[in-house]
Amino acid sequence: MIDETLPKVKTRAKAPTAKLIPTKLNNRRINIKVGDSQVKKGGFFSSDYILYKIETDPLNYVVQRRDNEFYTLRTQLRNQFPHILVPPLPAPTKKMTRKALDKREKQFQRFLHAIVRCEELKSSLFLQSFLEIADLKEWQKAIKVFEKTKYGKSLHDLVTQEGEATVTLIQNSSVFATKMQSFADSYAILYQEIIDTTIELNEKSQELATTMYNLGKFLEQLSELNRMIKCDRQQELFTWLSKMMTGTGNHIANLGDLVKVYLGSHLKYHMHEHESFRELLAVRETTKKAYIKKEKALIDKKERLFYNKDYKKWEFIGS
Repeated sequence: MIDETLPKVKTRAKAPTAKLIPTKLNNRRINIKVGDSQVKKGGFFSSDYILYKIETDPLNYVVQRRDNEFYTLRTQLRNQFPHILVPPLPAPTKKMTRKALDKREKQFQRFLHAIVRCEELKSSLFLQSFLEIADLKEWQKAIKVFEKTKYGKSLHDLVTQEGEATVTLIQNSSVFATKMQSFADSYAILYQEIIDTTIELNEKSQELATTMYNLGKFLEQLSELNRMIKCDRQQELFTWLSKMMTGTGNHIANLGDLVKVYLGSHLKYHMHEHESFRELLAVRETTKKAYIKKEKALIDKKERLFYNKDYKKWEFIGS
């Protein structure tokens, strides 16, 4: 039997959070271009570094940022928005060849484009400064200020677009949380297996293409022999077969390149996403430990109060 005299407890589907304060980036389509990377000589106590030119439209921002400052940006976004999966970045590299720089430009551009698709992340003042402050000295001052900033971790401190967050338990969320570690490990392993296979496929495709080219060359020589003895039909046949072998070789070589470049390279970039899952898991574990610690403290306090029988310290107001 349910005691109708007891107060009814209302469960909340939504909980209040901090509502985002729009920056110049919010509520508009942002296009970012990363390019014109240059290797700069370091000082007496510092190594060489790379500067990237970043153009932001339609705000007409043009700035230059160092390679390591993209990682600083991601760290700041993770600290300010622990409830959002911040897009991954490729691993740092010391390669400074033109090919390596062009590749990094594309990776950093993709990273920034992924960020500006999220309204919450676009409300970050650090992101605004990252894209806007052109003076390098002013930018360094801004970094020092933001690095000292402390962000709240409670639900009320989390920034959301609507100023509220869903707090109902999602079906299978506990299963996802307990299996996340295994998922992240398997995610990385399978992606690496696919990447390695695309490289192997490309190598074998190039070998097969070379064989097809050789076959085409021999058929072309046969065609030439038939031309010498005026055997026109045989010449036409072997010429056609030679062109077919060469064309097939080109097609096979291109397919191998396409699989390696578009599938392999795409997965190589997104393989870094499993680190975002690990970061989310770390946040969950930290929150869980804090909850268990506070729960234990509350239980201990309750037991002490019951043992002492000092009702005034229970902080309970009732009849």
